[in-house]
Parts: sequence; C-alpha cells; structure tokens
Amino acid sequence: ELKRIHQQTGTTFLFVTHDQEEALSMSDRIAVLRDGRIEQLASAQEVYLRPSSSFVADFIGEADLLACVRRDGKTAVIEGINHPIDVEVPFEGPRFRLVVRPEHVQIFKAKQASRFPGKIAGIRFEGATSLYHVQINDRTTVKSRTLGAPMSGLSIGDDVWIEISGTNVVLPADAAHGGGN
Repeated sequence: ELKRIHQQTGTTFLFVTHDQEEALSMSDRIAVLRDGRIEQLASAQEVYLRPSSSFVADFIGEADLLACVRRDGKTAVIEGINHPIDVEVPFEGPRFRLVVRPEHVQIFKAKQASRFPGKIAGIRFEGATSLYHVQINDRTTVKSRTLGAPMSGLSIGDDVWIEISGTNVVLPADAAHGGGN
C-alpha cells in the first residue's frame, strides 16, 4: 500500500524496518545504519550485491564471510583449502575476507578442476528453495541455496564438490582488515 501511495503522490517516504525482505522490496534506496551512523546508502540491488562492508553484507540477506589468503594479485585461497578463486584484490595485505551469498555457491556430486571438496552438514527444505550447510574445512561452513526440493540422493554427511565463481564474490571496503563486525 505504501509503495502505491508513493507512486501516486511522488512524496518521499522514510520507512524504518528491520525486515530485510520488506526493505529490499519496498525501497528505491536503502540506508543501513550501524551505531546510529549510515554504513551504506544505495539502491536495494547495490546494497545486496555490492555491500560496502562486512557488516552490511551480514545484515542484508544471508552471506558467508570467508577468511582468505592472497596467492597473487588476482587469486584468493580460502584459508584451510588449497583451492584458488580468481578475484581482483585491490589492496595490499596477505589476508582478507570475501563475501559469498548462498545462491552463488553451487553443489555438485562430481569432481572438476574448478571445484573443491565439502561435506553436507545440514539440509533445510524451505518450500521454493532448499538451503544446504556445507563444511569445507575444520572451521568453515558455507551455505548453498537451490531452487525447489533438496537434490536427489544428497544426505547429511555426504561428500560433495563446491564451486564459487570469482565473479559472484564481493570484497567489501573493510575486507583487508579482516572484515571485523
């Protein structure tokens, strides 16, 4: 109803909510506040796809913050896994954090060069989607979201192969500082 009134009147609205889905669907622009200060002010799509900080990434939608080590200028290696992810690292420093959304993590049953191993730690059917928790090393679990019912033949404890494309990861501005929240 508010969206319709806004379109009819052209009046600027300030709508305060902690409901992320509501904020993303209703807003032309979103201001994410942290301790009373604006952490990011941008379109809903910009805030979701290119969060300015680890705090924003974690606050808007689901995200995994992966501790990484720089291999060279364009390659990151997730700590504890010797598997490269091609990503432009625009700052100095050996360690940083990548933001990865569950819809950008793919699960496969077969090994390929672009994939790294994991073990299914949890499966949750959510109606239109299914959410997997995949253990990729001793300390790190990533989430993967797929459309529809859980993949046939996958159970908790199964070994799988994970693929994360470098084009689907984000390095927020605070990534070089470990992305501390």
